[in-house]
Amino acid sequence: PVNTVFQDYALFPHMDVAENVGFGLSLRKLSGAEQARRVGEALDMVGLAEKLGARVFELSGGQRQRVALARAIVCEPRVLLLDEPLSALDAHLREQMQVELKRLQSRLGTTFVLVTHDQTEALSISDRIVVMNKGRIEQIAPPATLYDRPATKFVASFIGTMNLLQSRFVGRDGDRLRFAAGALPLEATSETGEAPGEGAVRTIGVRPEDLLATTEAATGTAPVRVSSIVFHGRTLRLHAELGQGIPVVIDAPRRAEGFQFSVGDVAHISLRRGANCPMLPG
Repeated sequence: PVNTVFQDYALFPHMDVAENVGFGLSLRKLSGAEQARRVGEALDMVGLAEKLGARVFELSGGQRQRVALARAIVCEPRVLLLDEPLSALDAHLREQMQVELKRLQSRLGTTFVLVTHDQTEALSISDRIVVMNKGRIEQIAPPATLYDRPATKFVASFIGTMNLLQSRFVGRDGDRLRFAAGALPLEATSETGEAPGEGAVRTIGVRPEDLLATTEAATGTAPVRVSSIVFHGRTLRLHAELGQGIPVVIDAPRRAEGFQFSVGDVAHISLRRGANCPMLPG
């Protein structure tokens, strides 16, 4: 059987927590003792054993989410469909529930199918991710593979932030392909291992964290003009222009030595050694 956790939880307001969780069991005509046992186990799994007799309106958003989960797992489905179950929660609670969902899935062994538009949520929870674009599958892969080796431009730009740089092929060094995006030297990998022809232009994906920014020019760096700086707590995100108005995004530790930039400054960027930059099709 397949059970569902809905985006709006769909709890019955006239029932208490135990009645909500046990609703599916009551339809199966199980004995009262068996229903009580399984309801208690389900609530214990989601950390709400003490809320057995509480009414829905007495619960917080996170607690309602846990009740909906308990109701879905109490009938022991083989597959659990979760339809954007965390979208109504605040950021901190959403992060807590991501950890809770992964723990619960591991304990139950049930297949969880999570539908979400939140890329961070998908990356943090999933063992495998299906990326869809207009109803078509773009790629199926584990989170790390999607992030490091996206198969298409859509996946590259949809999962996290990716600089898509039109780059000219200049040669190869073993399995590393050397490109130039304007004045910026890049190294990329190809899934097929094949290299394009000399001078061919390809799209190279570069993550913001794989670009280093300094105030001084050096071999292997390219100048960019900083257009905005966004504070992200531990990191700063620079939005800049490379060469002929090509937008580029760079992430750097907030307290990185030599990282002292203001809007309008010229920075010099280079590719982090060992960065994995995919050559993307199309």
